[in-house]
Amino acid sequence: MKLLTPAFILYIISGITFTISSLMGYENVIFVSKPMIASSIIFHYINEVKYKVNYWHLLFLFSYFLSGVLNLFEDNQTLVYVLSFNMLSYSILLSFIVKKMFSINYRSIDNVNLLYIILTIIFLITLAYLSLGLIFTKENQMYFYFVLYAIILTSLVISSTVLYTLKHSNAIVYLLLAAFCYLICDLFYIIYYYYYDFIFFRLLSILSSVLSYYFVVNYFLKSNETIEVVE
Repeated sequence: MKLLTPAFILYIISGITFTISSLMGYENVIFVSKPMIASSIIFHYINEVKYKVNYWHLLFLFSYFLSGVLNLFEDNQTLVYVLSFNMLSYSILLSFIVKKMFSINYRSIDNVNLLYIILTIIFLITLAYLSLGLIFTKENQMYFYFVLYAIILTSLVISSTVLYTLKHSNAIVYLLLAAFCYLICDLFYIIYYYYYDFIFFRLLSILSSVLSYYFVVNYFLKSNETIEVVE
């Protein structure tokens, strides 16, 4: 893959611009730079696959793009749409993983990997429970959406971890990195906006969001090269 394509350079510039402008509070620049992150990486993907796109990949990127644009408004009226588009994106990735996991021989799991998987599951479930329990209450109108969102995201990260444990490949490494970026992004977004507005938490959320585009697109590209994804 040729990294320094015009679209990829635009992705880097818009990502840096968005990060700095978000921390500095330049709202006009934020509203321009954030949509450019997703749109430039989408064009980068289309260019790299020579316009032979996987439409599920494109649907994922477009859904995640809409989520990011709507999230610029940062109000409760658009939050349900942000959560819905994110859940759609995560579900698409999750479906890829499930298809891949059906083709793996689970007898190859040793005790060390099994312990790693169990500890990861316990940690992520505990993290999701504490995030919901400490920050949101059942009286919150959005509580059901938050619970469903947490279930889908946790399932995505767990399944990515299990898949990586069972089958090492460059594509799955990118998938795992993307999944953890989503987790870090959403976790620190919630902490910053609903619990404690420490600027470092916002920085972690923003950087994870920007990097996630790179990792997931590389997962798609590597999957195409190695036939990782069952079309």
